[in-house]
Amino acid sequence: MIGDAAQADIAILAISAPKGEFETGFECGNQTREHAILVKTAGVRYLVVLINKKDDPNVNWNQAIYEDIKDKVSSVFKKCGFKPGEDTVFMPCGGMNGALLKEHPGDKISPWY
Repeated sequence: MIGDAAQADIAILAISAPKGEFETGFECGNQTREHAILVKTAGVRYLVVLINKKDDPNVNWNQAIYEDIKDKVSSVFKKCGFKPGEDTVFMPCGGMNGALLKEHPGDKISPWY
């Protein structure tokens, strides 16, 4: 991973949105922070953060869950040297059906994004 990251201008980091899954990657061992530090150290200038599994029934495209994850992760990325809003973009997505990866799922599902 590190050798490839050193040649990249952009990295894509996927974060799982469902409760329990997010906390495991973010708080327990903080792999999210480790990955951000690795790509920043490798010289990656831009970061796309996919907040994945928004189509999970326990998440159900909830904007508050998206914003909460975005806020928590942004503070960690700032400490790693990224500037959310400038070099870091957040994007909700649903990997099960490719929602917001291939096309917008529609205003009924995600009117806020």
